[in-house]
Amino acid sequence: MENITGSLRSKRGIWQMIVNFTDASGKRKQKSKSTGLSSRGNKKQALKMLEDYLDEIRCENVSLEPKGLLFSEYMQEWLDEEEIHLRHSTFANYKIILNAHIVPYFEGKGIYLKDLTSRDLRKYYNSKLKHLSVCTVKKHHANMHKALKQAVVDGLIPYNPATGIEFPKAKKYVGQYYTQEEIKILQELVKGTVIEVPVMLTIFYGFRRSEVLGLRWKSINFEEKTIHVEHTVVDVNGQTIAVDDTKSESSNRYMPMNDNIMKYLKSVRKKQLEDKMFYGNSYIDSGYVCTYENGEVLKPDYVSHHFKKLLKENSDKLKMIRFHDLRHSSATLLLKLGFSLKDIQEWLGHSDIATTQRYAHFLEEKKDDMLSMITEKIG
Repeated sequence: MENITGSLRSKRGIWQMIVNFTDASGKRKQKSKSTGLSSRGNKKQALKMLEDYLDEIRCENVSLEPKGLLFSEYMQEWLDEEEIHLRHSTFANYKIILNAHIVPYFEGKGIYLKDLTSRDLRKYYNSKLKHLSVCTVKKHHANMHKALKQAVVDGLIPYNPATGIEFPKAKKYVGQYYTQEEIKILQELVKGTVIEVPVMLTIFYGFRRSEVLGLRWKSINFEEKTIHVEHTVVDVNGQTIAVDDTKSESSNRYMPMNDNIMKYLKSVRKKQLEDKMFYGNSYIDSGYVCTYENGEVLKPDYVSHHFKKLLKENSDKLKMIRFHDLRHSSATLLLKLGFSLKDIQEWLGHSDIATTQRYAHFLEEKKDDMLSMITEKIG
């Protein structure tokens, strides 16, 4: 092996060692290896690593024979191929997980796809579980398991090392809900605030946050008295993304409007037209129902933050719940009104009734109410 030279380059914030050499057949080749060091403030240390690496190669203690793809490189290639099969928001979330967590970790380790073991993956998960929830790390696992499954299909590896890995049990979150009386208090508190419209509509329909913020005026038919849930707005790493589909096929649904809802939405539309007149050329005619005064669609994180802030300021009147718990409140109210789980599944847009069954424990409270009514009637 002759004419061995080396240099450094920064890739995704990490110093990489680049080695140029001539192989036995006389062909000029290049090999890269990550130092695992951040490119900020570590150049001197990276250069020392490069010198040591070149010395090892010259002493023939290190082979430059190709080993194929690094696992970090394969994950990036896999995601690029997956993009056409994923919703825009899903792809964006996958990309964040990859670039912020998976790639920096495995690139720093220099592990090749063909050498990856279950132990390597367990070490990664354990490192992430120190500061991320079990549910979040399971999402990382799902991405890698899917990618490695494809690697098996493509004949790149003989088996999937992500298969059979166990995680500690995640703490199950039990959603809270507001009673009918508490909902009335909330309705009074949100009047005139920026988050009034998404809160009011979520109370009535049990919308997901992405669904209520994704409502556009063109999806509301006042003549047919329907609201078409067909578009969503989500936050991905601080960026608001509009998506022209819903979470699942069953989430794409038509909701009815009664006279009260129609009257309310017409008042919202009238207010937006007044704001448009006031702001003039600086008004953003976004076409959405839930907007700031300047017409821009409300950001999901803004809604959740201000909902929490409102409840903190009124802690003497209402207990603290999440914005998503308004969806639970809607489901619970429907149960107490006597609607079946199947009815509620269709109302909320659940693809699987098993998801709706999380509200089944509220049926016990409903039974208590039924007993009270029977006792009142027959003594």
